[in-house]
Amino acid sequence: MKKVFFPLILLLILPTAARAQEQEDPCPEAETTVEINQCLKQRYEQADAELNRVYRAVTAHIDEADSMPAETRQQWKNQLREAQRHWIAFKETDCLEVVAYEWWQGSGATAATLGCMIEKTESRTNALKERYGIE
Repeated sequence: MKKVFFPLILLLILPTAARAQEQEDPCPEAETTVEINQCLKQRYEQADAELNRVYRAVTAHIDEADSMPAETRQQWKNQLREAQRHWIAFKETDCLEVVAYEWWQGSGATAATLGCMIEKTESRTNALKERYGIE
């Protein structure tokens, strides 16, 4: 029963977009709530590291845009930094606060918030990759 129950919880708590990209159980070895949460935390850390890598590549791309003055490139990077800060605030408010209320005192709250954080981080990473042609 336990082996069927926990994957079912994962399917219910991971956002639809993330499930569409990952057809298989993202934490196949996880059986308990603690194991699921640890696995999802690890996945979030990986997604966040990839976002940071892509963000650095984007700022390098801006630095290489030698068709515009250095001051303009700096303004562009400043605006990108400001947009990223707003995006982080949105992600954290939506996932760590709104989703937490949706799962009020439920045992799946941590997994749900981590699933939200993973989905939003991967989405932002993909958006930056597409906009700036980053691999």
